[in-house]
This record gives sequence, structure tokens and C-alpha cells, in this order.
Amino acid sequence: MPVVYSIRASVGTVSALTGDAVRIVEATLIALRNRSAVTGEALTIGGGASDAITAQTEIGPDGKYLWVNPAGLAIGVGVDQITITAAAGTVSYDLLIAGRSI
Repeated sequence: MPVVYSIRASVGTVSALTGDAVRIVEATLIALRNRSAVTGEALTIGGGASDAITAQTEIGPDGKYLWVNPAGLAIGVGVDQITITAAAGTVSYDLLIAGRSI
């Protein structure tokens, strides 16, 4: 079952390390690390209807994914989510999103 993260604060909750709400208006970096070392426990990022990452990319065990756009990708209605799907089992991962806010 996919896990969908909203990266637009008016839709869901995005918090800074301080716990304060953050509204990302431009995404500049998305990083994902698959923490599993078990064969077959892959993750897929992207591909959802409103995903910031439109193409699906598979990240195998102990794999990493990095998307960088220094100019920034505008976040708004229709481009405001990140979908992560585990191929099998429960897969632990780290997700980092960086961007600009107002």
C-alpha cells in the first residue's frame, strides 16, 4: 500500500525540526534512502496523480534516490505529493525534502 506525503501545508502537515509548520512553495531537493538490506524489499517513489516526481523509480535494498532542482519546482494543486510504495513487507526508509517557503 502506498504512503502519500503532502508537501503543501494547506493539504497536510509539514514541520521544521523546531516543530513549526512550514509551507513549501518550491521543492529543491528530495532524497530517499531504503534502509532495508533484505532482497526483495524495494521501494518505488513517484508516479502518483499529484506527485512532484512524476516518473516511478525503484530503489532496491540499501539504495538511495536523489532529486535536485536548484531553480525549484513550484508546489501547488496538482503537484503537491510524494508517493512511496514498498514492493513487499514493511520497509524502513529515510525521506528528506528541502525547499523554499514564504
